[in-house]
Amino acid sequence: MILHDIDHWCNTLNSLKLLNLVESSTYHCKNCGLFFRYPLPNANSVAKYYSSRYFRHADDIEKKMAEIQSLFIIDGLKKNLKIPDSINYLEFGAGRGWVLSFLQKSGFINSGVGYDPDSVSIQWGKEFLHVNLKKGFLCEDIVLEIVSQNPEINFISLIHVLEHLQSPCEIIKTFQQNFKNHFLFLEVPDADYEGYVLKIDTFPSSSMGQHFWSFSETSLRLLLEKNNYDVLLLEKDGNSHFWDSRIENIVLWMEFFNGRKKMFNQGEFNVKNICKSDVIFIINYLTMSLKNYYKKRYTRLDLPVIRILARKKNFINCD
Repeated sequence: MILHDIDHWCNTLNSLKLLNLVESSTYHCKNCGLFFRYPLPNANSVAKYYSSRYFRHADDIEKKMAEIQSLFIIDGLKKNLKIPDSINYLEFGAGRGWVLSFLQKSGFINSGVGYDPDSVSIQWGKEFLHVNLKKGFLCEDIVLEIVSQNPEINFISLIHVLEHLQSPCEIIKTFQQNFKNHFLFLEVPDADYEGYVLKIDTFPSSSMGQHFWSFSETSLRLLLEKNNYDVLLLEKDGNSHFWDSRIENIVLWMEFFNGRKKMFNQGEFNVKNICKSDVIFIINYLTMSLKNYYKKRYTRLDLPVIRILARKKNFINCD
């Protein structure tokens, strides 16, 4: 089951080779603001893809990100007077374990475990942050296994995971049905800013090609409401100009490739025209690079995101 039906509210934006695995299309729902890709690669292909992709930001950036995310969790529970006597923490997309480490050092959690598909990150986190990390990509089977082994878990975090899942709705529903009273923390890129990048970026090797979904505030609230969660706190963070240089770069390359295609279709694909278009592209690229050199340089801390702290209402009846 997909999170969103392709209905009369949805516009088709482009076609692409998603993760370089499957021919897919990008859609945008004018009603809820969700951007999404369909069809998607199968679950095994996705898990294998992410298990071989090791990426990390600078230590100081990841440490600061973890501090911001952790304080949102702690302050959010305090503001809502919802802090349980004992917090047993589970995190997916834990990376090297910075959030888990911060929460442990703060004394906020009694126990904690993080899962990530990347072995290199797991090993680093165990060695340098001394946190409990395990290898695994979020799916229904791993959730059920964790529930059977750790039924006491009452706080679940998905930090930049939801946008990579084949079926976010099914995963959230699995949490709701199998974990007892618990809190849920989500952080995702904000579709109000990321969505346009999904619209224009169709390069298979692009990092944006990894995202199956781009959530707006409305679509996130609908997802949680559908699965019987109360939203306790929602925050938008980041710089609205974060994507500007990226968009300018993508547009420049798209114009270059579209120009070549037009040249070929019109029978004008010759040495003279190729050299002319190359010179124009180089001038435009150097001009763009020079302008960007003097602009503010953004870091991962500036990425526009949506953070949500939610709480389970009660169990969903399984039909």
